[in-house]
Amino acid sequence: MIGIVPVQYDVKLPIRAGTGDLTLSASGDVGLEKVLDITGHYEYACDKNNCARVSSSFNDNGTLSMDNIQYQVMASASIEPWAEVAIKGRIYWGLIWAKVGIKPSLPIKLSGYYGNMCGNGDNLNGNETVAAGVLDIDFRAGVVAQVKYFNEQYWQIYRTDIYFADLVNPYSSAFSPIIRPSVSNSSVTMPVSLRSCVKSADTGYQDFTVYWGDGSTSGISNLAI
Repeated sequence: MIGIVPVQYDVKLPIRAGTGDLTLSASGDVGLEKVLDITGHYEYACDKNNCARVSSSFNDNGTLSMDNIQYQVMASASIEPWAEVAIKGRIYWGLIWAKVGIKPSLPIKLSGYYGNMCGNGDNLNGNETVAAGVLDIDFRAGVVAQVKYFNEQYWQIYRTDIYFADLVNPYSSAFSPIIRPSVSNSSVTMPVSLRSCVKSADTGYQDFTVYWGDGSTSGISNLAI
C-alpha cells in the first residue's frame, strides 16, 4: 500500500545472451599506375554493307606490363557475442516497468589483404606486394537501460583489446612499416607509419626496433597510422 493506494510490484533478474550479427565484406580493385597510352595505325575499307580491316598495328608503350598493374583484394568478417544481466521491476502487472543492467561482449574481427596498393615501404621501385591475415578480439562492456514504450539504450563504459593473432606469419609482409628517412648534415629524421591495409590492428601490438648500424638501437612503441 502507498497511502490508501494498493500497489502490486515484482522484481526480476533477466539474463540474456546472443551471438550478435555476423557481418561479411569483400572488395577488390584493379588499376594502372600510369595512364594507358596506346598509339597505332588502323586502315579499313568500307562499302554500303560492311567494313573490312586492311591493316592495323599498335603500341601500348609499355603501359600493359605487370609492373604497371595495381591490384588488391580485401575481406573481413566480424561478430560480437554478448551477454546481459539486468534488474527489471514493474508495477500494476506490467503497466509500468523499467530495466537497467550491464552488457559485456566480445567483438571478434577476422580480416585479410593481398595486393600491391598498400604503400611503398622504402620509397624505392614502387609499391610492394604485401599480405596480411589478422584475428583481433576485444572486450567491451556497457550499461543498458529501458522503460516501457521506449527503445533500449546502450552506453559503452569500457573497451580493450584482449587477443591479437597474425594468421599468415611469417608471410604477413603488410606489417612492414612505411619509412621515409632524410639526412641533413649529421642528423637523421625517420618518419615511420603503418600501412593503411592493417589499420584495424590494435596499435598496442605495433612495436618496432631500429638498428642504426653503429651498434645503437631505438624503439618505436604503439605505432599508429
